[in-house]
Amino acid sequence: MKCIIVHSEAELELWQAVERLTVGKIDLLKKRIVTDSYAKTRRMQRRKNRGKV
Repeated sequence: MKCIIVHSEAELELWQAVERLTVGKIDLLKKRIVTDSYAKTRRMQRRKNRGKV
């Protein structure tokens, strides 16, 4: 958590809005990364199973 010196109420609100946006973006990125890696592992498993048959 980084420290920000705030000089006014409006500035505080601005920073909170920015923080909410960045946190939302990070969550979206994490979700996309998770779904991507899940899809990749599924593909790998399928490939392995095809080799066994």
